[in-house]
Amino acid sequence: MLLLRCVCLLQALSWTFYLLMQHPEVEQKLLQEIHEVLGPAATQAAAGAADAAAADASRTDGAAAADSGNRGDGGVFRPSYDQLRRLRYARAVFMEALRLYPSVPEVGG
Repeated sequence: MLLLRCVCLLQALSWTFYLLMQHPEVEQKLLQEIHEVLGPAATQAAAGAADAAAADASRTDGAAAADSGNRGDGGVFRPSYDQLRRLRYARAVFMEALRLYPSVPEVGG
């Protein structure tokens, strides 16, 4: 059952990314919402945890600790539940992808 959930999620994400590539204006609006809600820490995480960790290691003024408020182990950005709830456009994008390409086909009768 767990494997089925992973496959369904991967399929849904694949279709979402495919649709975002087909509609760059939606991708831009989604990126704008992510930046507004999650802030620059999410942008750094998107650039790569290794790059962010290297940048933090090179800073000696204490600002690295202040910038890493939502980072967990290994410098991975972890948004709060409140932040995730505020990503309304992201949810709409994902739900539209699921509407167009359902992960589990509908069983009709």
